[in-house]
Amino acid sequence: METKLVLLGTGTPNACPWASGPASAVVVDGHAYLVDFGPGVVRRAAEAYRRGEDALRPDLLDTAFCTHLHTDHTAGFADLIFTPWVLEREKPLGVFGPKGIRNMAQHLLSAYAVDIDFRLHGFERANENGYKVEATEIEPGVIYEDERVTVEAFTVSHGTLESYGYKFTTKDGKTVVISGDTAPLDIIAENERFLVFFEVKTRRNARFAAACEAVTPAKQARLIAAAEAWLQNAPAEKQPRFDVIEVYGEEGAAAPRIRQIENAFGG
Repeated sequence: METKLVLLGTGTPNACPWASGPASAVVVDGHAYLVDFGPGVVRRAAEAYRRGEDALRPDLLDTAFCTHLHTDHTAGFADLIFTPWVLEREKPLGVFGPKGIRNMAQHLLSAYAVDIDFRLHGFERANENGYKVEATEIEPGVIYEDERVTVEAFTVSHGTLESYGYKFTTKDGKTVVISGDTAPLDIIAENERFLVFFEVKTRRNARFAAACEAVTPAKQARLIAAAEAWLQNAPAEKQPRFDVIEVYGEEGAAAPRIRQIENAFGG
């Protein structure tokens, strides 16, 4: 059973032309589970599909998890509801998130009522299910399970906003943990030997400094302390490792350039 993590967007609330809004895909055994849906989410998935990631074909996007309701993490929600439907997604979109996600979905469906009616009853007929949203407002604990993966939600600190991270555990024992920008640790994963803590940094280019240089000694110390605190709550036998992922969005480039630096610090 193959497990992958695909970064679809690593941007911020700023309108960075070289970085789409926050969104990731955990791909397990050929099925994609999205975490967050910032601006551009479906088009970035389509680009990943064009590059060979079959699970991210837009009409197959049917399961998503929202860490929190900040606009930069949810502005692509309408896109995720309607674009895959137009591209013939046949089942409702399943979405899991904090309180308010159901209300957000209902208002988006109301906002696009004219288009929905046209596609259901006009000359551009679409199927009757692909635009629907099955929104589940969650609490900490196991919130989702299928034949490939179990997903556990846990609360994280992000000011006063209700926020969650998600732990994906595959049926063959692999683990991916994503907290979005709601905790000091962006992504946690494991392989045969290591429990890997990732720090993701985005820049337009490396002309003045590499993206990894933003992970200063002080930042490294905070990340190590956060990892130690995480390990106290979730002890692991594997050796921890700290990697940095650099994402460069060169102007005019067809896709961001991504570089992973293994054992970047703390080793």
